[in-house]
Amino acid sequence: MSGTKRRGFEALIVLMTSFLALSGLASGQRAAAGSASTRTTRVSVAPDGSQVKRSSGLPVISGDGRFVAFSSKAAKLVPGDTNKLVDTFVWDRDSGTTERVSVSSTGEQGTGASLPTSMSPNGRFVVFNSDAPNLVENDGVPTNLEGALDVFVHDRETNETERISVNTQGEPALYAPSFGGKITPDG
Repeated sequence: MSGTKRRGFEALIVLMTSFLALSGLASGQRAAAGSASTRTTRVSVAPDGSQVKRSSGLPVISGDGRFVAFSSKAAKLVPGDTNKLVDTFVWDRDSGTTERVSVSSTGEQGTGASLPTSMSPNGRFVVFNSDAPNLVENDGVPTNLEGALDVFVHDRETNETERISVNTQGEPALYAPSFGGKITPDG
């Protein structure tokens, strides 16, 4: 495939992926002809349904289409969001509720920006990047360049947050940021 055709093909894939994200359909799902299930829904809204004043982006949709993880700097999405930083949130399409997942296992909000990268098919596990040094113990150690970008996974059932950008001994990356991160269907 020539470079021009490949770029056009990649643009089509991005467009189709955007359509799926906006339609609320998970990958592989199809809306029935004339179905009301194909619609655009704003997920970054305050608990009372009002529009927030900051931008949101980077949507990641669970395999079943129920949950949408996204990043936002808006403070009105959940109570107690006072860090004035980009956080990672999950919106539940069934209940219409939003929760912040870029928090420590004790619920402490991050002191650095966080961006979602993937989610398990059922929405239980959310993987995100963050430069917050307070999400897990010993993240601000000098060898990890306090504030360096790490990859975390948050378990929405147990509320546990774990740094997964570690070596086989469980140690953080030395003097280097980590980014990306995908999760398997079973977490």
